[in-house]
Amino acid sequence: MHLEQEKLQLLVKQRTSLSNPQEVVRFEPWWSNNCATVINGNNSYTLWLLVYEPAIKNRSEILQKLEINQGYDRYNLESAKNKASSLRSELNGENPILAIHPSANSYVSFSSLVTSPYVRKEEIGKSFTFYIPFVITVGVSQIPSNLDNYFRPLDIIRVKKVNSIVSKTYFHVGVYLGKNIICHICDPNGLISEENLQVRITGWDAFLNGWLGTPIGGKAGELVRCRSVIPFKHYKKSIEQAVKAYWADYGSGKYDLYNDNCEHFANAIVYGVYYSEQAGDTNLFESSATKIWDEVWTKNFNFVCKIFQPNHWGTLWRDAPILRSFNSKRYKVNNRLPGESENICLKNEINSWDSNGRFGNLTSNELRDRRDEYERQYLMEIPAKQDCRIT
Repeated sequence: MHLEQEKLQLLVKQRTSLSNPQEVVRFEPWWSNNCATVINGNNSYTLWLLVYEPAIKNRSEILQKLEINQGYDRYNLESAKNKASSLRSELNGENPILAIHPSANSYVSFSSLVTSPYVRKEEIGKSFTFYIPFVITVGVSQIPSNLDNYFRPLDIIRVKKVNSIVSKTYFHVGVYLGKNIICHICDPNGLISEENLQVRITGWDAFLNGWLGTPIGGKAGELVRCRSVIPFKHYKKSIEQAVKAYWADYGSGKYDLYNDNCEHFANAIVYGVYYSEQAGDTNLFESSATKIWDEVWTKNFNFVCKIFQPNHWGTLWRDAPILRSFNSKRYKVNNRLPGESENICLKNEINSWDSNGRFGNLTSNELRDRRDEYERQYLMEIPAKQDCRIT
C-alpha cells in the first residue's frame, strides 16, 4: 500500500504542477474510470481533483486539475483528508457538478457556470464567410469526415450558420447521442413551419444542413464541441429526457427564439439549465438592413399570410426574431421580463428540470428500448480500465 502511494505521488508530480502531494487516492465514479483526489502542500494544504481521459479516436487527452477551496481547514491534514473522502462519495452522485462547483448554490451568470475547467469547448473544422444582406453569401467550410470520431455521447454540438437576410452568424445546437445520431429541435423539411419544429433524432446531414439559415459555402460552418469534464447530470437522466422529448414531440407549436429554442433544449438536457446565451445577445439579428425589413414586413405580413399558407407561417413569423428584435424590451428573454436578473442558481435549476414529466413520460416499451439503446452507446464510450491509466 505504501509503495502504491509513492507511485501515485510520483505520477502526480510528473504529470501536474503539484509538487508536494501528501495523499493521492484514485477512485472510479460512474462517469470516469480514472479520477483522483490529491492533497498537496506542507503545513498548509490544498485539495485537488484530477480527472483523466485518454486520447480516443480524434479526441485529445484530458488531464484536468480542479482546486477544492471550501469545506476544510487548510492547516489541518486530517480535515483535508475528511473532505477528500466526502468529495469522492459526492462525485458518485446524480449531479457531480454540485459537489465541486464553487458557485453551485449561488445566483451567478450562465457563462460562469458552464465554463472551463468544468466544461471544455473545442472548435472542429474551420469556415470563412463573406456575405452581403439580401444579395449573396460566399464561404468555405472544412468539416472533417467521420465526425463520430470527434464526439462523445452527451457532448453538446454547436454548428455555425449564416442568416444572409440579417447578415449575422449564429449556432444551431444539439445533443450528440453516439453513432452519428443527434437530438435537436428542427423541421425535417428544412423550413420553419411552427407545427413541424420539434425535438427530433436525426443523422448528421439533417443537423448540419437542414436548419433555418444559409449553410456556409453550401455546407455547415465549423462545429464547436462542448464536453462536460464534470457531469452536471447523470447520463441516464439526460438520455431518458432526450428520448422522452422526442417521443412526446416536445416543442411542437411552441418554438420561440428567445425563450424556447434549440439551445435552451440542449442545455437543459446536458446541464439541467434552460437557458440560451444566443437569446440574450441583442446584436444577434441587429443590422440597418433588418430595421428596414422589420418595418416593411410588419406592415404587410398579416395580409400576405392570409394568402400564402396561413396555417404554417402566420403565428411563427408574427413572433419571429426579425419582427421582434428592435422591440425586444416588450418581450421576455430566457423567460425573464426586462429588468429581471438572468443569474442562475445551478442547484435549483437542475432540481427543477430533473422533476418528473417536464419532457414527457415513459409510456411505451419502444421508448424504453430506445432509451436503453442510447444508454449502452454511452457506456461503450467509457474507456476500458486498462486503457484509462495516467502514464
